[in-house]
Amino acid sequence: MTNEVKFFHPPNSLGDAMKKKGGITASDAVARAERNLDAIRDNCLRVLDGKIAEIERLAGQPPAVPGKDDVKQIYSLGNEILGEAGALGLMEMSAVGRSLCELISLLEGVEKVDTRMIRVHIDAMKSLRRPEVRGDPKVRAAVLRGLQQLTSKVSATGASSPN
Repeated sequence: MTNEVKFFHPPNSLGDAMKKKGGITASDAVARAERNLDAIRDNCLRVLDGKIAEIERLAGQPPAVPGKDDVKQIYSLGNEILGEAGALGLMEMSAVGRSLCELISLLEGVEKVDTRMIRVHIDAMKSLRRPEVRGDPKVRAAVLRGLQQLTSKVSATGASSPN
């Protein structure tokens, strides 16, 4: 056995790649990504509309009460809308998805979920898809304020009815 110390220097492929000339600038990469996103925007919006419709189906019509699995699926779809709408620059739609997830988290463990609270979110998502609402920042802000008030009320009163 020898007391000699040997050092091993593995190749650093990232460092090597960074030293090479070529590639694109960050601003060019962002511009390319925006062009690519614009190319699929209409399809992405159709997918969002489909998710809103699925939430509506899962929530059912009052007095029907969605089951626990349905509520979990609504949460999952709300979370997907949060991320996908954000990626598309639909910040208010993303905020509605987040609000829906927050609401469902507040209602965790509640035996019967008041579907009116979920329906308010569905209506908000649908309204944000309408051109006259999409084009009016004041109306979009009012939609979000209403949802924040609902979520705050549910948070303050527990899972009881918002009325």
